[in-house]
Amino acid sequence: MDAIAILDRTASCLISRSYTGTLVDVETVVRAFCSAKEQNDAPVVTVGEFRYAYITNNDLILLAIVHHDNTNAMMLFSFLYKFDEILKSYFKTKDLNRDLITDNFNLDIRALTDIPILRDVIKLEVQQNEEETPKPANDDDQQVNSSILKTTTTSISWRPRGIFYKKNELFVDVVEKISLYVDANSRVIRHEIHGSIDVKCYLSGMPVLKLGLNKLIDTENSAFFKKLQFHQCVELPKFSSDRIISFTPPDGEFQLCHYSLTIKTSPIVEIIENEFIEKSGKLFTKITIRTNFKLRAQLTYLCIKIPIDLQHYDIDFGSMPKFRCKLGKVAYKFDDDCIVWNLQSVGGERTYTMMSQFDLKRPDDNTKVVNLGMDPPPKITHPRFDKIKEIVDEENERETNNKEITMAFELPDLTFSSLKVEYLSITDDILEYTSFPWVRYKTLNADYVYRL
Repeated sequence: MDAIAILDRTASCLISRSYTGTLVDVETVVRAFCSAKEQNDAPVVTVGEFRYAYITNNDLILLAIVHHDNTNAMMLFSFLYKFDEILKSYFKTKDLNRDLITDNFNLDIRALTDIPILRDVIKLEVQQNEEETPKPANDDDQQVNSSILKTTTTSISWRPRGIFYKKNELFVDVVEKISLYVDANSRVIRHEIHGSIDVKCYLSGMPVLKLGLNKLIDTENSAFFKKLQFHQCVELPKFSSDRIISFTPPDGEFQLCHYSLTIKTSPIVEIIENEFIEKSGKLFTKITIRTNFKLRAQLTYLCIKIPIDLQHYDIDFGSMPKFRCKLGKVAYKFDDDCIVWNLQSVGGERTYTMMSQFDLKRPDDNTKVVNLGMDPPPKITHPRFDKIKEIVDEENERETNNKEITMAFELPDLTFSSLKVEYLSITDDILEYTSFPWVRYKTLNADYVYRL
């Protein structure tokens, strides 16, 4: 469903709401429905690309609008009848009218069509054979009203009241992604950190959290303070005065804040040597990297892709390439025309080298005649890379002029900017429960490129 609208008996739109954003002007779409309804009284009306389903209550029309063909009409009517039931329960009347809607513009559509609140109100009924326990006649009214008002009457619209967890836990992930671009002359064109603090909140009640970061506590890091972008739950006046992030979190997963920083230090993984040498009918490559992070830290994995320019080097794939490295495994990836160097558990402040050797085709290779005499042809004891290459080239049509060394890595338990959570407190004055907070750090690659 793309939008919902409430119309009066003359089919004039009293109020509407768009859910998907695909309908720029809902009122124009509603007017098209009004014109079509005069000619067709069916409960489902089609006008161009739009489908309309509606029900009536007294002198009001509840209208659902969709912009695609594969919508379940019964689902739309189920929603409309439930919406009608909620309106009648909230206003405590069997007959809706224009005045009820216009006098409650600030509440009814904003609250009663808000998806999180509707999920709170509309529950799946349990199918049981047992007889229902009698309950007061006004119990449904109280349940609907309390479910709506528990969100609309509080200033904290992002968190409903009444949340309860048997085990109260909070997970905080400080994640930084490194973006690097170095040109062919070894000049750093772009070196940035794109970081975020992601939270998974499973706490009861209405807790108040206070989080302190080392870069905010240190008054010398005023530049970092200006680059933070916060979630709406953060109390900005308190943050501006004491540099403490104070907030009542939404339930579940959300991003507390994000930031971007320019890096002026050496890259976390740096290529210090990059050679492609042709000699004696062979191509020799040598790649040396250096890790620039704490000695005790370790990259969980590091994957380096070194492209081979087949337009410049005429590689003989009939012979087996040779690779050598002290750490990791090396292979040639035919579908990408690149050397892939995979390393595990890479330590900090270390240097690693990988070398490879490829045979190049000679001008007389195609005209060379091999005289085997009466002897049988020699047995091939290695994979036929030339045949593999032909098959891959037939299946994949792609450009072969890639000249960028790319890297992918993950550095756990550390942020490259040295950002740390100095302290984290969770308080709930009403429930006063014991909570279990967890903080994790991680540094990943974004676009990490060295141009050849």
